[in-house]
Amino acid sequence: MKVAYDYTTAAFPHTGVWRYARELACALARAHPGDFRPFALTLRRLPLPIEGTLHRRVPRSLLDWIWNRPLPFPLERFTGEADLVHIPHPLPVQARAPQVVTVHDLAWLADPGFHPGRAPGAAEMRARFARCRGILCDAEPVAAQVRSLARGLPCLVRTVAPGVHWTGPARSAPPHWMERGAWLMAGDLSPRKNRARLLEAYGRLAPPKPPLVLVGGRPEEVERFRRSGPALPPGASLLPRVGEDELHAAVTHAGALLYPSIDEGFGFPVLEAHACRTPVLTSDVPVLRGTSGGAALFIDPLDTASIGDGLDRLRQLSPEARDRLVADGARNAAAYTWERCARETWAFYEEVLRDERR
Repeated sequence: MKVAYDYTTAAFPHTGVWRYARELACALARAHPGDFRPFALTLRRLPLPIEGTLHRRVPRSLLDWIWNRPLPFPLERFTGEADLVHIPHPLPVQARAPQVVTVHDLAWLADPGFHPGRAPGAAEMRARFARCRGILCDAEPVAAQVRSLARGLPCLVRTVAPGVHWTGPARSAPPHWMERGAWLMAGDLSPRKNRARLLEAYGRLAPPKPPLVLVGGRPEEVERFRRSGPALPPGASLLPRVGEDELHAAVTHAGALLYPSIDEGFGFPVLEAHACRTPVLTSDVPVLRGTSGGAALFIDPLDTASIGDGLDRLRQLSPEARDRLVADGARNAAAYTWERCARETWAFYEEVLRDERR
């Protein structure tokens, strides 16, 4: 079975979709070196090239056209023939081979403001699903939404959880911009990440309290948030996204990771904190309940008072309770490997082809 895999997203870092596309591709390449054929359509350099990747230098304007309109020719014109094509995001293309896509979340269907660009509606998503033979989701609550939208269409829908790429705490010191023991929130500036409520809850929390560091987003987005977002309360700081090694060190030395997201497709930061032996406070929503394995303090992300209560509980954790959270989190993270994700993904490819041949 020859599988063509879109590795383009690996050139656009600092998102969960990038993480998924890159780490899954590397695991699949290790497991199936002769049959796995990654391709990338971008002018950008690939930060983690995989041997044998077909890299076509396509400008971003043409790439947007390829992903958002039916091609006048099949994708195989770029990639060569394959038995199956996997696009690790929900934008299928024109291809002769059966396609699998990955749907990471459908948060914008509940609130279009959660999507940074033009948000496709339910009818458009269903039309995309109709062009696929298989759909992968990172978590079962998202798969349930996809099954509802795809009802009656000839495509298989399965949940295959991603892995966590950090296998333990960082060995380096905390970055210069973060005090050891500070509370850390890492993520983009999308409204669904819920930074405004977190800042309000933190501002209401009486001292003494750890510093709060919010990191993520492009520099221009951070400046826009500074100008138009809520004022930063004393003790809180806001930084643009940082490199992988810096983030690993920050999560390792944080007093806790805060992740009060309103809606998520998976929640990589929760598992990253678990792998780093760092306690987690996160939202009591189905996806994050599942990803965390219950190894977290939970809050209602829509209730500022609930977030504040969670911060207070976090501040008052006994050493014994903290140790239990950390141990439970480490066990949870150990179950999420990219090797397991690659095995289950390849098995799904085979299932899709069997179904296609019936």
